[in-house]
Amino acid sequence: LDIEIAATLIPLAIINDEKLSGVQFSDQSVCRPWDTFKLLLIFLLEFPMEPPRKDAECVGLPRLSKVVQERRLSSVQFNKVWSEVLDTMPDKLVPYTTLVKIMCGGLLNQACAGCSKDITVADLQYYASNLTEARAPFYLFSLISASFCGNPKCHEKVAEEKSDLLKIYFKISVRSSGYRCDTCGLPSTANKGHWCSRCLTKVYCGVECRDEDWE
Repeated sequence: LDIEIAATLIPLAIINDEKLSGVQFSDQSVCRPWDTFKLLLIFLLEFPMEPPRKDAECVGLPRLSKVVQERRLSSVQFNKVWSEVLDTMPDKLVPYTTLVKIMCGGLLNQACAGCSKDITVADLQYYASNLTEARAPFYLFSLISASFCGNPKCHEKVAEEKSDLLKIYFKISVRSSGYRCDTCGLPSTANKGHWCSRCLTKVYCGVECRDEDWE
């Protein structure tokens, strides 16, 4: 259901952004409700990516380029940011800059991941494949996350990096689906897992999960 909702809302959000841009609308309010809505929406869009990412991290990622290693958003980092956002606004809107700071890891003063220029992040971007209009310094929050100065040359390969990383996640996740632990749901880091010596049908990632299931 979450995927269906996100698939419906994201295109509408993009269309609405284009209309707002067409009339040169700029929200100068403190809380920026529309941008806050998009921030929450992007988490909804990114959540379906969490299971294959977690599978890949559990089994073990292949050797990645230095650039991708530096920009890759891990499962732990993703969930930490999500928790901090929720804790910050339990029942009301908060200043948008507060949310931007959380997404940036607590600091608005960053170095561009492309040219290393010192920047102050002014906004957030989420669509790695739709950064053509991004000009002011921004923080990209996606599978690939980093700060950029707004120069297209600095972020021109981000969409390709995200696509390649996503393929790796799904490839590992699909390959490991046959030996997913029947207790915790994660794939076993051991080759083909540990099969139950009693029923010979269940598989476990380790002794702890086996013992928990046998109790």
